[in-house]
Amino acid sequence: MLRLYYKEVEKNFKTHFEVLVKKFAPFDEEKIGMLKEELNHLNIVISKLDKDFGETLRWSLAKYATHVKDSEHVFVDSFIFPFLIRGFTESY
Repeated sequence: MLRLYYKEVEKNFKTHFEVLVKKFAPFDEEKIGMLKEELNHLNIVISKLDKDFGETLRWSLAKYATHVKDSEHVFVDSFIFPFLIRGFTESY
């Protein structure tokens, strides 16, 4: 359902991403608050879309956000702790 949407987004993603990074960097508390406020506007836009498309898009964006957060932790963990530590970087 979202294939065409993401194909269109991909055309300008890098440019828009770089603009947003410049706008919100450094990522201190104030800038994070501003970013969250801007993300709340996204909910307004999504609510105006076709119900099925909007719900699918919201789910997809939430899944992507989780993926990005998890990726950051994996990278940081493997960079700082490149070896396994029982109970910290691996399960018992």
